[in-house]
Amino acid sequence: MPLRYFIMLISLALPNLATATTTCQQQGIALPTDTWVHETHHLRLNGFGTRTEFIWDVYIGALYLPRPSQSVAEIMAMPGAKRILIHYLRDLDAPTLMNAWREGFEQNNTPAELAGLRDRLNTSLALFRDVKKGETFTLDYLPGRGTQLTYNGTPGPIIEGEDFYIAILRIWLGDNPAQHQLKRCMLQGAPLS
Repeated sequence: MPLRYFIMLISLALPNLATATTTCQQQGIALPTDTWVHETHHLRLNGFGTRTEFIWDVYIGALYLPRPSQSVAEIMAMPGAKRILIHYLRDLDAPTLMNAWREGFEQNNTPAELAGLRDRLNTSLALFRDVKKGETFTLDYLPGRGTQLTYNGTPGPIIEGEDFYIAILRIWLGDNPAQHQLKRCMLQGAPLS
């Protein structure tokens, strides 16, 4: 078979191979392209990236949505379940995580919004603990119920209010995100279609 026909056959097969893939790789960590929240809400990987601090990789952050979007406004208004998945790439203590969480809320919400979130923010802060490299943390929005924070598959209590989850999304997608490059990666659209 002439080389050009072989190359043409390979190029035709590649899109089919890509759509059959069910995970994406980030720093050797396999991220599912599809996931289920509470076994009833199907979500797709919208985008993912690595959060760095100085020269250290801190965690991989991934955003899952009912449908792909590159628009922050559309994501904030999108009905249905949502998920942010954090896969830690280093050990972190609870006070460091709590400070970053509180700072994310304070930098991306108005004083009036923060006042309405204060009690629920304090409830969420009490859920933080030390994490080890390789551990995972998911933040799920459950429509009509609220936000559930889950460490390594162990769910915490549900914190009521869609406004609370929107405030969480702003930590990564707001005007002052945890890291602008990570925001761009989370908004890049579905890696596979």
